[in-house]
Order: sequence, then structure tokens, then C-alpha cells
Amino acid sequence: MVRVPAGAVPRPGGDRQVAAFDLDAYEVTNQDFAAFVDATGFVTEAERWGWSLVFHPEATSNPELEQRPQGTPWWLAVEGAYWRHPRGAGSEAEADLPAVHVSWGDASAYCEWRGKRLPTEAEWDLAAAAGNDGEGGAHYPWGNVPAPEGRWVANVWQGDFPVRDDAADGHTYLAPVGSYPPNALGIFDLGGNVWEWCDDWYRPGGAGGEKVLKGGSWLCAASYCEGYHNANRNNSAPDSGLDNTGFRCARSM
Repeated sequence: MVRVPAGAVPRPGGDRQVAAFDLDAYEVTNQDFAAFVDATGFVTEAERWGWSLVFHPEATSNPELEQRPQGTPWWLAVEGAYWRHPRGAGSEAEADLPAVHVSWGDASAYCEWRGKRLPTEAEWDLAAAAGNDGEGGAHYPWGNVPAPEGRWVANVWQGDFPVRDDAADGHTYLAPVGSYPPNALGIFDLGGNVWEWCDDWYRPGGAGGEKVLKGGSWLCAASYCEGYHNANRNNSAPDSGLDNTGFRCARSM
């Protein structure tokens, strides 16, 4: 874990002071999650549902593929998809890739097993902005331009989303954790690769019943969501998981 010093995080109505805390340097991997499952017998929510949503770009133009969410037809409900088989039956989770198809509840259970917890959104924001205080504020975890000196330093989408990923960053799917340089604190993959669960409700008081996700993923394009921008936030039901959703743990001092 990495120590994140105390600091102020911009919030509507004034900055919020965040106490120092520890944060995992890496996203939780399939190897990490397997150790948890082997030790506890834990069954994820995707396993109990019997299916999960998998990115299928061909689903956009193929009306024969059913069970597609309205507005985002590139997601396809795939039977048997969960963290161990991330793209359904026949696929196998690679040890050094981030664990995906994990719900907020799954992630919380893992963190508790490790004697940790999920970070708050303010903690996540503080960690992502560390060492990035240049003019205009903290745009990305690695700096204030999306591709420093024309080089992509995070696993995100380049090209025509959702049809073509040019893979200028070297990956068209998940990347092994730590594949790109860390931020100023030594924390890897805060932008891109997988959206990361935070402890907070997306709306005050839990209205809407959704939890916060931060950091963007391998599916985030500048033309679509640019979720890897520090200011951007996502939301999802706490029992849901996709093949671009993962997490890392925090610990209070």
C-alpha cells in the first residue's frame, strides 16, 4: 500500500479536508481475488445471477443479439460470465489482470477480508490528484494532458468507439496491472484499465441506490466518456459488475 498524505479536495461549496490514509498501489488482480475465494468460498453476485455484461462491439450492428441495454448496445448479457471466466464459458482469467465482474458488495467483502475497506470518493480524488497541481488543476492522474509528448500512459480507448480501438496504448483489452508509469505517489492505473468502486453513494443519502465508480476504463474514449479525467465520475447499482469494473482497497491510519 501507499501512504496518501492529508489534503484538500475541491467540492461544491468549498474544499473538503481528507485525512491521510493508505491505498493499494495496484488494482486487485485475479490472483488476489482467487486467494480470497479459495480461503473463504465466497460466491460473487455475477455467479449467483448466472450472467454478466460483456463488451461486444459486434452487438451494435447485429439485431440478432438480444439482451442488450438500451442506449449502450455494445454490452451483451453473457451466461456464465464472471471474474474467473470474464468473457463467458471458455475464457480464463489471467492472473495479473484486474479482477472484473465484481460488484460493490463483492469488492467490499474482499477488502474486509484483507482488513481494509473501499476508498471514499474524496480519498480516491486526493490520490489521483497527487503531484499534479499545475495550471488548470489536476486533469488526469498522470498530468494535465491526455497523452504526454504524444505517448499514451494509461489503458484507454483510442479510435472510433465502439467500433475500432487503435490500441495506441498497446492494449485492446485489460492490461496487466502496473503496465504504465505510476503517479507521483507510486500508485498505478488510477486512470483507465478498470472503473474502480468507491464506498460512497452516487447521490446524497443514497437516492437512486447507486454507488460511485472512478477512474475510467479500457473502454473510455475521448469521444465517448473520457472517464479517466479526474473530475469524471460514474455510477452503478451495488450488485452489478461488468468486464471493465474492478477495484482497489484503502485503509485508515
